[in-house]
Amino acid sequence: MSSNLPPGVSGNEYEIAGPDHEREEERTCSTCGVTATTTVYSYDFRRWFSCDSCDAENNLDDELVPDPDLHAYEDDSEMPERLSSTQEDPHGSHSSSR
Repeated sequence: MSSNLPPGVSGNEYEIAGPDHEREEERTCSTCGVTATTTVYSYDFRRWFSCDSCDAENNLDDELVPDPDLHAYEDDSEMPERLSSTQEDPHGSHSSSR
């Protein structure tokens, strides 16, 4: 397959593809203490935002964020099989899909 990218570059890098997700949230900067609505970015399992007042980058990796695909289901019995935390093994035992 031909590519216009240099060797070793996939095109999925943050500098090329941008963040995986971005969402507006109200956040407080850990450096200057200003609370404001800002854009929270995520890429490659990292989450962060930049303060609009002092330009400090605030790391949010320590915050647990629920998977948005799973929040609507009360338990595994309501969840589609492709999202279930356990799936039936063809050999008869249960195995975790994660």
